Amino acid sequence: MSSRIGLLLVWIGAICGLCAVCVARASAEVSVQAEASAQRVYVGEAFVLQVKVEGASSAEIPVLPTVPGLEARYKGGQDVSQRSTMIVNGRRIDNSYTAYIMQFEVVLSRAGVMVIPPFDVRVGGAVYTTNEVRVQAVPPQEDKDVRLKIEADNTSPYVGEPVRLRLVLGLGRAAAGAAFAVPGVEAKFDLVDESSILQQFQSDSTFELLGASVPATRGTTTFDGEEMTSYTAERVIIPREAGRVQIGPATASVDLIERKAMSIFDRDQTRRVVVPSNPLFLNVKPLPADGRPANFNGLVGRYKIGVRASPTEVNVGDPITLSIRVEGPLAVRVACPALDRQSNLVEAFRVAMEASPGSMDGRAKIFTRTLRALRADVDRIPPIELPYFDTASGRYEVARSDPIPVSVRPTRVVTAADAEGRVGEEASPSGLAVEERAGGLRFSYEGTDLLVQQGFDLNLALTSPFGVAAVAGPPVLYGAVAAVAWTRRRAAVNGPATRRKRALSEARAALSSASGDARGVAVAVSGAVRRYVGAKFDQSGDGLTSRECVELVRPHAVEASNALEELLQRCDGALYGGLPLNEAERLRDEASALLDRLEATLGGRR
Repeated sequence: MSSRIGLLLVWIGAICGLCAVCVARASAEVSVQAEASAQRVYVGEAFVLQVKVEGASSAEIPVLPTVPGLEARYKGGQDVSQRSTMIVNGRRIDNSYTAYIMQFEVVLSRAGVMVIPPFDVRVGGAVYTTNEVRVQAVPPQEDKDVRLKIEADNTSPYVGEPVRLRLVLGLGRAAAGAAFAVPGVEAKFDLVDESSILQQFQSDSTFELLGASVPATRGTTTFDGEEMTSYTAERVIIPREAGRVQIGPATASVDLIERKAMSIFDRDQTRRVVVPSNPLFLNVKPLPADGRPANFNGLVGRYKIGVRASPTEVNVGDPITLSIRVEGPLAVRVACPALDRQSNLVEAFRVAMEASPGSMDGRAKIFTRTLRALRADVDRIPPIELPYFDTASGRYEVARSDPIPVSVRPTRVVTAADAEGRVGEEASPSGLAVEERAGGLRFSYEGTDLLVQQGFDLNLALTSPFGVAAVAGPPVLYGAVAAVAWTRRRAAVNGPATRRKRALSEARAALSSASGDARGVAVAVSGAVRRYVGAKFDQSGDGLTSRECVELVRPHAVEASNALEELLQRCDGALYGGLPLNEAERLRDEASALLDRLEATLGGRR
């Protein structure tokens, strides 16, 4: 007996040991590594912290450690797994590589060696720890050819009041590209997305500023008595808390062109310059507590409201659609007015809980709400109220729309008496008189004489167009729905693959149609290349920055990514400093050759 127990214990120990080995091997298959794109950066200059997960095709976004003087923004993740098959001497060899890369844009606001300690990354329910990352930050230096300053249209705003933060870049010579960092903003301010408004305005170029692409206006600006070509870009920020707040100094990282390329085999000689701006101080004032309306929803600035209703002649309970138009300094962030908290409105109307998110009409925002009159004596829709804090007067105000006259008719309620019939009315079809019982309800009658022949004749039905439609319609409708579903499913499966397959031909067509002045050619070349890269990686090419394009390509083709980076920088240089037409035409030829190199490496991508 004891020998059997001993043998059982041996088997249990062996199984546990095997499980431990399997778990150890499974854990060893996944590894995580953190790496900075540069070991030495300027204070305020953005660099990329890359987290590479090998052995998995996805991972949860990690939380970076809190490090004083470090600001980070998550830029996205991508599955970079690769699979290939080779036939060697008739033998099939399958190779596979599984990895997932996440990237953070990091800015250091202090000089010295910055240490990012190890942090956890969760992959498939397990937790893995990265390595330590060290980056040295050096102070930016002044340069006579590059100047930068930041301004604000209001340095004493209230909490919640929109402030236009203005960045002005001055250039003394042509540049191949520029990047900006503005420390101290995202931690204490809300950033406003004005893309729905700004897309209708033309601009000379665009800047990546505080995580968004914003238009930049070209002009001339005086810096310390010297007039320079300037580019001005703005972002709207909203302070979250009161107090004295410092923004910046901001930094501009610019590649100045020292010597232009002499041939297609040559490249521009550039000099990287990182310059600081002035610091900007805001004295943010708190909103007063006295006089705050009960339905105040945080609007700061002067606003006005207008309302239209349709229809205005209804029965009790019929829907009335309100179109509410709000105008103000930042209507894009306005929420729909809280109608259910307006007492004089809810006394006479039932307000639908659903509210439209609103749509922009120029710089005004339009909302749609539904009301239903509760009584027939309602003769108007009262003014719709929109409370706000007026920064000019320093007190709370309420914008009101004009009242809207309405005509509400009473609705007759159908009671049980309407369904019962009345004494003395005409007899029932069966010839039986309806008798009244004590209590008010009439008798229910039974009998075969009350039945009506309602049989169904298929032959007779098929002689009618409605009968044919009733019989043949469902199968035909089912077949049509199935065909549409199959077509959509095929499009969902083959859409990305078709886009990747057509990427090269569409890029070549865009390059061949590029014409006009040097700037127009450069814009067309840059757009064609970006859209090609976006198609290969199932992304929107128009929304990719130069850096993002290069980072997508680099894991697959290092040399081609370097050529891609240089080409896009020269295209950007045409926007900042101008470019002769013959050199712009040369850009188009180089782009065509680069596309061939990329296609040979990327191919169908998947």
